[in-house]
Amino acid sequence: MFHSGKSWLKSFSSIQFLARAVGVKYVDNAQVAGSSSHRQLAPGLSHQPAKASCRQIFHAFWKLYAPYFCDKKSRWKAWPLLIIVMVFMFCEVQTGVDISNAIKDVNNALVGNDKNEFYKELRKAVFIGLRLVPILVLHIGA
Repeated sequence: MFHSGKSWLKSFSSIQFLARAVGVKYVDNAQVAGSSSHRQLAPGLSHQPAKASCRQIFHAFWKLYAPYFCDKKSRWKAWPLLIIVMVFMFCEVQTGVDISNAIKDVNNALVGNDKNEFYKELRKAVFIGLRLVPILVLHIGA
């Protein structure tokens, strides 16, 4: 069982020897189905899958969501929920635009070395940021 010299160390450290010792059949990576050596690469740039057309995307969207909006039982829930989601998305985007404008004003006050204007614009930016908190909580919770 034991070999002498370096050959014993080499065979003992190999994965094949360990697999045989525990009674498991060793399978080399080249024999594994789907390994990178046997896998066929998709054609195209960087081996990316083909892009879907607008028609295919719309068809998949319609197939997934049409039952919710066309079924008599669920459409009375789906339409109001869709409107609520759209309103919150609008509020979230509008608040982001308002924060960007407020930060622009804060930066302008910093560049102009106007201390009073800086604190006034900073307070405005903080209050606009606080307006975003409930919207984000509802967005994340939904």
